[in-house]
Amino acid sequence: MESMNQNENQYTQTPDGCSTQQPYHQPVIIAGNPAEDKRRTKNLAIISLVCGILSIVFCIFFYVSIILGIAGLIQALISLGQHRDGRSHAIAGVITSTIGTVLSVISFLVWILVIANI
Repeated sequence: MESMNQNENQYTQTPDGCSTQQPYHQPVIIAGNPAEDKRRTKNLAIISLVCGILSIVFCIFFYVSIILGIAGLIQALISLGQHRDGRSHAIAGVITSTIGTVLSVISFLVWILVIANI
């Protein structure tokens, strides 16, 4: 009797009187370890810090420094926006990238003034 009630629960009646069977959901089997959450890494924050430091080091070469500074700033802001680990590294990346970009702009202006006086 109980098995009869279970079979009846598998079928539903449509408005026209026909009966349809409920879809069968198979269990999902996951083999191996689940993938690591990529947002738990500090990679973007560390890369932004390295780009910021390199933009300060190469501030004499403004064309290299401005590219590194902007790339570091973008990566640091993405890392902060996604709430990744390494928040302090990302903040340091924002600071060093900003300093490197400002120094490269100053270097460019000095270069323009030197060229104009020649």
